[in-house]
Amino acid sequence: MNKIRHFAWSWLSCLLVVLAGCGTSEQSAGEPSRPPLTENEAIRTVIEARNNDSDHFPLIPGTTKFVDEAGGKLGMALNVEWTTAVTRTEQNHFVVKLVKDWNVTISDREVVSSWTYEVNEQGAALVESEIQDHKVALIKSGIAAK
Repeated sequence: MNKIRHFAWSWLSCLLVVLAGCGTSEQSAGEPSRPPLTENEAIRTVIEARNNDSDHFPLIPGTTKFVDEAGGKLGMALNVEWTTAVTRTEQNHFVVKLVKDWNVTISDREVVSSWTYEVNEQGAALVESEIQDHKVALIKSGIAAK
């Protein structure tokens, strides 16, 4: 009887050890932990979500310049500034702001478009935008001048 009791306790102990290792967790034992999202990854997430080949926004915080041949009756070339800014709001959460400054004024108003995105590990969501690119068509048609 002593051998049976010893065997039962041994078996029960082994079973408890095995079951203790089968608990649920967010990450399985074979998966490496994902490092925190970086600023550059947040920017890349936004640029990829926009999927716009005509964008020239930098993939890192900063500004890049691009000449847009507005053409039209005035034959103008506009020096467009493409700016990317990013702010970490908490771990793995960012706000990415894209600004497209046409460096032109129409009716005493600067022509500037902007998009603000919230980014986390699940992706990017557009939360605010002000699009004025259509005003450049006025320049191209010769209706508005710089």
